Amino acid sequence: MTSSQSKVEHGSKEKDVGLLKVFFSRPNLHPLLLSFVLHFLQNWSGVNVIVFKTVNVFETVGSSIDKYVCTAIVGGVQLVATGISISLVDRAGRRPLLMISGLVMTLSMGSLALFLNFASSIPDSWRWLPLVSIIGSFIGFSVGYATIPFCIMGEMLPVRTRSLSGALSSSFNLTCLFLVLKFYTTLAEVMGYPGVYWLFAGVNLFGI
Repeated sequence: MTSSQSKVEHGSKEKDVGLLKVFFSRPNLHPLLLSFVLHFLQNWSGVNVIVFKTVNVFETVGSSIDKYVCTAIVGGVQLVATGISISLVDRAGRRPLLMISGLVMTLSMGSLALFLNFASSIPDSWRWLPLVSIIGSFIGFSVGYATIPFCIMGEMLPVRTRSLSGALSSSFNLTCLFLVLKFYTTLAEVMGYPGVYWLFAGVNLFGI
């Protein structure tokens, strides 16, 4: 009985050592690090801030359209854009969609930052522009960064280590989300809201 238990324990240790060896191998670390980068870009693109703080964002940018109407419009656009993106993922390919996503969000966040820089001198007749920029950012986000990071997790992570690698990747994603939401206001106090949106634009530009 003792001999059987010893063999089981020995086999279990060998299995654990084998799993760790596979985990730290290049075929596993490469897609894992890629998923980390994509999750970072997904959360620090700025769109998740708008998702969770939509009304507050429209108050900040001073849109001429009612903030609750803007929120409803953005929600509808997000729903439609996400539906379209699902059909595009397999047809257009991951890399082109990620590049398009990053480009559209760079332009959208950059235009939003520019608007905030010159907000005091912009006439009321042009104060609908933030809504257009935010709609553009949601469309860009839905095309690539909203879904592809999760596709990468399912497709590229090796089967043997997927439970561990997937857990780490998901944890990193949630950590990035927590940090951007937690420190959004703090960053705005330090950099100003234009600086925050220039930061988001820079992250998106890096993602291209």
